[in-house]
Amino acid sequence: MILCAVAIFVGMRSSIELKNSSSASSKFENHRKIHNQSGSAKHPDSKGEENVLANDIGGEVGKTEKKRDSKEALVVKQSLLVVLIQLICTTPRMIVSFYKFLEPRFEVGRQFNNLLYVVYLGINVFDSINAFLNFFVCFRFNSRFRNHFKSIFSKYFFARNTKS
Repeated sequence: MILCAVAIFVGMRSSIELKNSSSASSKFENHRKIHNQSGSAKHPDSKGEENVLANDIGGEVGKTEKKRDSKEALVVKQSLLVVLIQLICTTPRMIVSFYKFLEPRFEVGRQFNNLLYVVYLGINVFDSINAFLNFFVCFRFNSRFRNHFKSIFSKYFFARNTKS
């Protein structure tokens, strides 16, 4: 599980770095195209207008890159939070599995039968907590999920209240 979290983190980080390097080269290309379009026969004032245009284009590109980077940062946070919750909630199951390997009496129908039932009840609670928290993580970090859930919930919630 920890290896999966590290792999997700490294993969997303390298993806962000790749996108940043490709966007830097595309910025350079856009800047070069704008300057190549300005001919020497143009009026000296037109160069100033082109610089304003280049700054406007660069500003727009910068805004979209910042927006994309912030979305990617949210995806990384959401993924790591989901992995962390999964790790915490499955740790009891891994401990019990390891302990069952070490203690042969910790099986169904053996000496620690009742304790095994209580422990598995706790493991099921942790599994439910995992599902419950994952819903709220998605609701918090994913605006599409949040908007779709709100639209469905409000449609059915208000439809029931208006019939009464």
